[in-house]
Amino acid sequence: MAVRDVELALFGSARNRATATTTNATNTDLTFTRRPLTLRDNSTLHVTVQVAAIRTDSGTEYAGYGLSGTFRRASGAASVAAVAVTQGSVHESDSTWNATLAADTTNGGFKVTVTGAAGKTIKWVAKVTSIVEVTK
Repeated sequence: MAVRDVELALFGSARNRATATTTNATNTDLTFTRRPLTLRDNSTLHVTVQVAAIRTDSGTEYAGYGLSGTFRRASGAASVAAVAVTQGSVHESDSTWNATLAADTTNGGFKVTVTGAAGKTIKWVAKVTSIVEVTK
């Protein structure tokens, strides 16, 4: 198994989660427990992510999302683009909450972005469940 194959396998494992806590309706990028995965130049990556959220300050509000996205990198981190992003299975007890995937043009990969609600403390956890990459 090549080094990159091991890196991809570890990144997609249960050991790599991303978390954040929100207290407002501002878009917030989740922070991965391991360093962000970067795409190599001239590559395409497809990723599947599960996100769960729960309100922790009061109430019984919660949400769950199934996300998938395809990202393309030409040359350099700034060239990463989201080719297609799908928000699959969704359940929100508060429809103002949201989770999505986006291109990370700073690190050259992808990021999970969440939006909570004003006056509500929400804990977010995401797990990458599969990842596939191909390069020229």
